[in-house]
Amino acid sequence: MAITEFAKTYHEKMFPGYASSFLETDPEFIERFDNFAFDEVINQPGQAQVDIFGEGMRDFWQSDPEESRHINLWLADNCFGDWYTRTGLDYKQRELITFCFLAAQGGCEPQLTAHAGANMRLGNDKPFLIRVISQCLPYIGYPRSLNALACVNTAVARADGSK
Repeated sequence: MAITEFAKTYHEKMFPGYASSFLETDPEFIERFDNFAFDEVINQPGQAQVDIFGEGMRDFWQSDPEESRHINLWLADNCFGDWYTRTGLDYKQRELITFCFLAAQGGCEPQLTAHAGANMRLGNDKPFLIRVISQCLPYIGYPRSLNALACVNTAVARADGSK
């Protein structure tokens, strides 16, 4: 993959003469970011995801109404296509990092529950996730830690078929 001509042109239009140091220090990042921010998002009218969450996610991006469908497309293409395919970390590590970010962010319990389930499918089991939450607690506080624990328990219940 390379930075598209459209992304280069639009980037220059938005930031004349600016060249990010990421071009040298993290070319994979800048390639994915520029192509997403300065090409895909701009040109949107109006899948590792399947590997992690299962076949039900294959066409998930098409499930919303037409006027907002592009957001799910970006989620599938950008988050799971661009970021999850970068080298250096495997799915298990990426899911753990995603779990920690979502727990710290708060207010995104549906996504945290989904990623708790994905973590467990990839081998980061419930006791491990509880240890992770415990390690995060001094930094994210009790409310977010308790919410994260509830999300793990919900994901376990869903996997067991009891909810």
